[in-house]
Amino acid sequence: MLFATGGTIDDSASRSLIALTGAIFIAPFLLFSAIAGQIADKFEKARLIRQIKSTEIGIVVLSGYGFIASNYYLLLLALFLMGTQSTFFGPLKYAILPQHVKKEELTSANAALQATTYMAILLGTISGGLLVGQGETEALLIVAVCASIAVLGRLTAQFIPDASASEPTLQFEMNAMRATTTTIREITYDNQLLLVTIMISAFWFCGSSYLAALPTYAKTLLNSDNQFITLVNVIFTIGIGIGAFTCAVISKNKIKLSLVTIGGGGVILAAFDVFLIGTPVSALNTTTVANFVHSTVANRLLFDLFAIGFFGALYIIPLYACLQRDLNPLRSARTLAGLNILNAVSMVLSALVAIVIYSFGFNEPQLFGVVSFASLIGLGWAWKIWPDLHLNSKGLS
Repeated sequence: MLFATGGTIDDSASRSLIALTGAIFIAPFLLFSAIAGQIADKFEKARLIRQIKSTEIGIVVLSGYGFIASNYYLLLLALFLMGTQSTFFGPLKYAILPQHVKKEELTSANAALQATTYMAILLGTISGGLLVGQGETEALLIVAVCASIAVLGRLTAQFIPDASASEPTLQFEMNAMRATTTTIREITYDNQLLLVTIMISAFWFCGSSYLAALPTYAKTLLNSDNQFITLVNVIFTIGIGIGAFTCAVISKNKIKLSLVTIGGGGVILAAFDVFLIGTPVSALNTTTVANFVHSTVANRLLFDLFAIGFFGALYIIPLYACLQRDLNPLRSARTLAGLNILNAVSMVLSALVAIVIYSFGFNEPQLFGVVSFASLIGLGWAWKIWPDLHLNSKGLS
């Protein structure tokens, strides 16, 4: 938000900086995920979660000083540290679910996890949009809000039930490169596990591409103000929340992989429609929350973003439930760490692809078009080799 709307940053630099910040946040997943998976498998998970949430408070304090001092470098360092914190939290978050819920409840549990996660993102997006541009009090307000959320998260973690270590006798491999190679190699031994992880990583590639493009799309092509850019993100997030709820209702205690096909197809169609919108005629007036109803282009874009969020939830939730259902309980966190590594590669790649596309003079709608076309090819390949994705599939119990 800061780079997209900053008045001293031109449009070209804004696009590159948004992609760069995404890469900085994701890099720790690539660097530290294998070690994080080992730690999550060796020790009791609830205690680890509480310790990791405690470190979040310190990172927020550091980022707070960065805001107050208007030090972008310090903010980027804090962003890297938040990525590191998320790297160690991710395998725990997904590995702990199978220890606390039954297999038939995994879809509903993942739907609740995704819905609440994006509800938090929604609140953060709204808060960020409201806080940016508050003048002299902006920095202090951002620090106060972020610190309060970090403390609340730590207090909430205190109530997580204990979850025993998966493999307490595990011997650490501290060489990050060797541990990463081993983790990825073990995923490739199981063809279905490999396919599921690739499909999940493809989701994060597409999602990262679209989310990175949204702020500059709204700013440069719709001449939007900060509040409308916030609305764009809100609509996308609401779509994910409603999609997660719909997925839980439709699944009825089963893992319906046919929803993956429906969800993937819906995302592709909606993203391609963003491409068809193209570059609209520059608006004479700034697009705001108050006047967007008079803009056909703005309304069409908001509908497409809602659809991308809605169908994206239908796509990703059954895949996570399927993955958790078949995890080896002795190495569940390491498998999920391997998934995080592939996700990290996908998201860093999406940032690089975005930078390349922009360097050739292309814009956001064209980025949506390229990614949607690649997604169509990938979904068609998966549908061909995995019969459970067919629409007549009864699902996994």
